[in-house]
Amino acid sequence: MKMGRRTFVLGSVLAGLGMFGLMKNPEMSLGIYKRLGGKEVSPALVNLLSDGYVPENYQDYITPDDSIVQKYAKEIEYESSPFVTFPSVYDIKAPPELKFEYFSDRELFKKRDHWQKPSEYLRRGAVGDCEDYATWAASDAEAKGYEARVIGGYISYEWDMSLSPHWNTEVKLNDEYYVMDVDRPKEAVRRDVFGKRLKRWGGEWKPLIMFGKECKLCVYDRWW
Repeated sequence: MKMGRRTFVLGSVLAGLGMFGLMKNPEMSLGIYKRLGGKEVSPALVNLLSDGYVPENYQDYITPDDSIVQKYAKEIEYESSPFVTFPSVYDIKAPPELKFEYFSDRELFKKRDHWQKPSEYLRRGAVGDCEDYATWAASDAEAKGYEARVIGGYISYEWDMSLSPHWNTEVKLNDEYYVMDVDRPKEAVRRDVFGKRLKRWGGEWKPLIMFGKECKLCVYDRWW
């Protein structure tokens, strides 16, 4: 059986279970899918198994070649101490017109979900929600020549049993993985430090899926 066919069959099984409410835990369902040999996932499957939303043309939202993205990529810098080889944090230095403020899609567009293209996000002064920031961050990193992936998952807290869908970006800088997140929009934080910070605040980040400009939506692999 070819991998594409296998992925389709496994996805169909999980989708069927999801329709009957048997696999509404996305971490569990995608974990089973991965153990059974599945890798690529469809936006429709993700939308069925979770409270999140992924458009069919998701790769069109990583746009390193866009003229506005490239203009700002030249002006935005990642800065760290020159005396540290693998810094835990890079500061993101950006022009003052980029506010990097969080507003939900309901506040901005009166919609449950609306993905902004990075150029739209930048023209709006870097105002938007987590996926808007994440796709911009991946686009900016790629425009600078770095590898990046947009990561989808959940944040859970000790005092709250609910799972909050969330998107952020992982960027490879000097062979280390760094997280760029709308909650700390002017930092690129080394991945291990990002997890430790969240734990100190009683939270845990559960990455489940990822995609890139040349990488189709698939189950998260921390060593991408």
